[in-house]
Amino acid sequence: MNEQLINNAQALRMFFDDDIYTAAEKTTDTKATIAPQVALEPAIKTSTAEVEKPKEVLISTPEKEVKNEINFVFKGKNERKILILVNDDLNEVSDEMGTELLRKLLLAIKLGGKDFALLNYAKYHQTDYQTLLDFFKSEIVLSFGVSPKTLSMDDKPQHTLVIEKNVKLIFTSNLSALANQPQEKAMLWASLKALNL
Repeated sequence: MNEQLINNAQALRMFFDDDIYTAAEKTTDTKATIAPQVALEPAIKTSTAEVEKPKEVLISTPEKEVKNEINFVFKGKNERKILILVNDDLNEVSDEMGTELLRKLLLAIKLGGKDFALLNYAKYHQTDYQTLLDFFKSEIVLSFGVSPKTLSMDDKPQHTLVIEKNVKLIFTSNLSALANQPQEKAMLWASLKALNL
């Protein structure tokens, strides 16, 4: 008989489902006409109760907070982390007078298109302030026609520079309305100058 290649009991259990028995070798006694009875005992027990099954390891991954990521479409490059919010359902930025007013204000405080991100909030009206802040990483927010309440914030005074958690905020009227209100424009201009850009 060939020599057994594997002697490891654990390895053998993988190949055999039934019990394996060993028997004593035949005696060489020529006088014995009947081979002595040999008690057969299992050499390797493979009953399912005694075989150690590989342990199942459940790998649980922590549940990630599911957020609906918004891909904001905005103008500018936001290099100086300045977010300008406008609120106009009909126009990309504002009507002709409002757009011209914004252009003049930005020129007066020396901001170019690469400095800010201009977002029309009318397209994202369910978005709160924190979501905007997380996305744009803003240090300055100029809000034309988007109230603090709309952004789920505490109320803030209009046309006034407010600093909250290291972010400079100015809330003012919608551009088209602001274009016809010289007193509010003057108050806004004073706050814009206080930004020291």
